[in-house]
Amino acid sequence: MLMAHLKQATRERHAEVEALMPVLDPALTQAAYIRLLRQLLGVVAPLEAQLLELPIPAAFGLEHRLRAPLLVRDLIALSAPTPVWPTRGMPAAPRLSGLGQGLGTLYVLEGSTLGGQVIGRHLRVALDITAEWGGAYFHAHGEGTGAMWRAFGEALNLWEGDAEEVVAGANLTFGAFADALRGVPA
Repeated sequence: MLMAHLKQATRERHAEVEALMPVLDPALTQAAYIRLLRQLLGVVAPLEAQLLELPIPAAFGLEHRLRAPLLVRDLIALSAPTPVWPTRGMPAAPRLSGLGQGLGTLYVLEGSTLGGQVIGRHLRVALDITAEWGGAYFHAHGEGTGAMWRAFGEALNLWEGDAEEVVAGANLTFGAFADALRGVPA
């Protein structure tokens, strides 16, 4: 199954990104959170723009998985000026070479909604951030997160393309997030 292969093949890059993620730090400030949102936007927006250019099969429900607008909404809610895209001083998002790499990117982006549930609960306690105010990105699918993830996994497991292209896209995406997070002061 492709989902199991992806999890195994991207384990190191995934762990690297999790270790760099400052959002669960008990000392997180609103200013640090805003910096994080800007850095995430600098990765998510260009990757989602590329995904929209690819022939992603309808079974993946791409239009329901796009979250860059939620990052913009969160920045506006927090009265933070949104950055000019792409964000200056930030590493460029990788260029996806085709559908396989696009599906790998979508695997990472969609997988992050699972961790977003934990992050969302922490933000509520630490900064009084809610899904309605400053935390829409981390609450993207709300109670439907598990069902959305399972539907994505089912579609990916049925995909008959090159599995290593999907792995390459996922690792490129994890790398882009790691590069961005290295620039976010904790």
